[in-house]
Amino acid sequence: MKKQPVALVILDGWGVRDSAFFNAIAMARTPCYRSLLKKYPSTQLQASGPAVGLPDGFAGNSEVGHLTMGAGRRIKQLLSRIDEALESDYFEQNVLLHEKLELLKKNNGTLHLIGLLSDGGVHSHERHLYALIAAAVHVGIKKIFIHAILDGRDTPPQSAALYLERLNAECTRLGGGSIASIMGRFYAMDRDENWDRTLLAFECLKGDLKSARTDPPSTGSQPSLKLRRAGRTASHSMQAVHTDISIHCAARPECFPQESVSKGLYERPWQEILECSYSAAVFDEYIVPQVLLPETRIGQTDGVILFNFRADRMRQLAGMLLGVQPEVRKKAFPGVFPATCSCAWVLSMTRYSSEFHNEVLFEKEPVSHTLLDELEAIGKEVFVIAETEKYAHVTYFFSGGREVIRPHECRELVPSLPVRSYADAPEMSAATITKKVLSALEEDRFDFFLINYANADMVGHTGNFESAVKAVECLDAQLQALYQAFVLERQGTLFITADHGNAEEMWDEVAQATKTAHTANPVPLMVVGEKTVDLKHVSELADIAPLILQFFGLAVPVEMK
Repeated sequence: MKKQPVALVILDGWGVRDSAFFNAIAMARTPCYRSLLKKYPSTQLQASGPAVGLPDGFAGNSEVGHLTMGAGRRIKQLLSRIDEALESDYFEQNVLLHEKLELLKKNNGTLHLIGLLSDGGVHSHERHLYALIAAAVHVGIKKIFIHAILDGRDTPPQSAALYLERLNAECTRLGGGSIASIMGRFYAMDRDENWDRTLLAFECLKGDLKSARTDPPSTGSQPSLKLRRAGRTASHSMQAVHTDISIHCAARPECFPQESVSKGLYERPWQEILECSYSAAVFDEYIVPQVLLPETRIGQTDGVILFNFRADRMRQLAGMLLGVQPEVRKKAFPGVFPATCSCAWVLSMTRYSSEFHNEVLFEKEPVSHTLLDELEAIGKEVFVIAETEKYAHVTYFFSGGREVIRPHECRELVPSLPVRSYADAPEMSAATITKKVLSALEEDRFDFFLINYANADMVGHTGNFESAVKAVECLDAQLQALYQAFVLERQGTLFITADHGNAEEMWDEVAQATKTAHTANPVPLMVVGEKTVDLKHVSELADIAPLILQFFGLAVPVEMK
């Protein structure tokens, strides 16, 4: 007799909202999803604010959503922990930070603050940056350079000026700090092994952009908007690293004078850079890394603080700064990278990777007895799958922020498509994920499947409504295939949910502009199968793990209660 498998299907970025206005989920053709809603038990779950360990009013995100679902409990997130610490002047009293800053002062070094300039609260928060500046000024650090990563994803696409102006005002008020460089998060915060993008940000921080050849394409050529992922072709060269600058040069040559481009050191006001980039339809997330001030490179006596608190999108850049050379990067750029970015010390807000041995300001609190831990304890065979964009979420975050591989757990990583924007490929790798799931199902080996589809979130982030609708319709086709294979053919069960909202609200009524950020809307939960399930007391993401354990007839650990 075949197993009756259970699957937790996470439709990343699929929220619930009554209005159909700029609601890609409501406007899409989703016959399977709508049919399942009518036929099977369903409810809505809170996926933002205190329900996922965030302050009131903060939208959820993929990290906290998967962490909460996997842990089966509310976990106070780093944003809340850091905010609470700041209320007691934590940075000015922290012994580690004080020692580093005193060393910097003694050696007349420069403090470099690197992170996402945003109040989105997903990867960082500007108030944490301000507190670090205040602490450095208090110690007496004379030179404080801020390398601002521009958002435009968890904030409106053309909002950088607001944050840069606010930062300038805070620097003036605090009596220290200068904006040394700006760069879009597309480059500085890539997590998909597009090392060419990360290298541009790295070179900007080192002040080495002048070494790059960035001649714009010849007249009449049409630069491709698709970036090659590092290592995907044997002929990959340094020329490909600077594809993006060439694209922007061709799009708006008067904004990028040839002399400046060839040097790579623009040293122009950020206002001018934003104006020119916007006129070429290059918005905050995609702003090419550019130096604003002379002599801002990271030197041997300098200190670096990486103030993003979320790990996944800082690993690549932090790895370069720390000289950690993963094999995939060695293959992508043999001989390109120096051993390290020479500086006195590097602090990060949190631990970005167990491979990084730098000191951190906030260690993560351990989480045990997660859903996958409990299934492992009784020998359940588990199949975990996602494409690259969300792989860390179904592995590291779903496991409580631990890098652990269990004996009965099989993981499948599906490469994300090497495109500049998922608006160009809204189907992403969804069909490949489904194909691999169905293939694993045929083995009749696995009891539980953890499946993430990234489309609604990643395409929602592009702000392209038409593409988001196509993404949702693609997901509906995947649900149909899963329903047929799991429920109709094997009498299994699908738990269909999401980690946070996005594609259901793609217009910002306040800003009167496209919305690319996550939402605070609830998310759906459907239990698709013949077995009766009581959803009366299921109201937030933390309730999913206990529900699944009870479905398997297992006791819920005290940690989840």
